[in-house]
Amino acid sequence: MITSSKLFSFVDTFKVLDRDDSDHFPISCSIRLEKRAYNNYVISTQYMTTPVTKFKWTSSGQSAFVDNFHSLMSKMYESILDRIISDISGAADMITKFYQQAGKHMLTGASLGSSPLQPHWWNSYCDVLKRQKYQTLRLFRVTDTPLDLRFYKDKRNAFKNYCNHQVINYQNENRTRLLQSRNDPTSFWKK
Repeated sequence: MITSSKLFSFVDTFKVLDRDDSDHFPISCSIRLEKRAYNNYVISTQYMTTPVTKFKWTSSGQSAFVDNFHSLMSKMYESILDRIISDISGAADMITKFYQQAGKHMLTGASLGSSPLQPHWWNSYCDVLKRQKYQTLRLFRVTDTPLDLRFYKDKRNAFKNYCNHQVINYQNENRTRLLQSRNDPTSFWKK
């Protein structure tokens, strides 16, 4: 389904096919889109500095969201209306923060810090490097330029090298602790 008349000029072929098992006739359409080059600086600023806040909607969290939303709305209603009149962009940001505040109990992902499922050697710098790696991957997917591919590969390699270094340090620490507790091996497993 084409939802914008701006796409009509990009349609190469369009035809109605024979009816199959439906009471509607299927259509076939091919659309030709141009690849556009983007200003690398603008995209990298947009994708690299704006963190993605993720929420997971659950039926158990629904009532808490509604309660929080109702409470916040009763407190902030007048200020939101005033902001809409004076600064619509600021009002949009305010409303976004308003919804995020109401649903803060449903935050997921990196917003909560390191996952408890990460290995023992994982630290906050691993989180930072991993986040940077995926930010540059998203940037490359948008721009599809060799420079951004190189940038992504550099970040990916930095992440891998740091994680490998952390694993080696963790293994060396465990070996040292095991050697130090060779007279009483149960003390190694208690730590």
